[in-house]
Amino acid sequence: ARVPETVLDGTIASVDGELADVDTAVGTLRGLHDCGAVGDAVQVRIGADAVTIYSADADLDPDSTSARNRFRGTVVDIEAGETVCTVRVAVEGTVFPVLVTAESASRLALAEGDCVSVRWKATATRLVGHATGAGSAESTRD
Repeated sequence: ARVPETVLDGTIASVDGELADVDTAVGTLRGLHDCGAVGDAVQVRIGADAVTIYSADADLDPDSTSARNRFRGTVVDIEAGETVCTVRVAVEGTVFPVLVTAESASRLALAEGDCVSVRWKATATRLVGHATGAGSAESTRD
């Protein structure tokens, strides 16, 4: 199955064991790395199946969840499938695809223009080699 992902260029700001903080166009993200050092250019990859979506009024208290990556954004598009929807959320000019069930999209009453928050765990964020390309992109992975 193909899973869309968000790919961001960034620079490692700090390293703590297997995790690194990376400065990107949307802000500082935390993710897994395999041997990066402070100052290294990397690509940050976030699979749409790892991102969760919440209503804008949902609490973003960092102590209320294990998801370290939390951002507010706006729903720009909803592509409905038979049972799964791809909700595209713009955060600081970068569009994050988020996979949700049609049932969840309906329960959350998601619509274009809604203010929402997106969250994902640091362990679902992968840092890859040195950055190639400019900015951000939505791609797919098998």
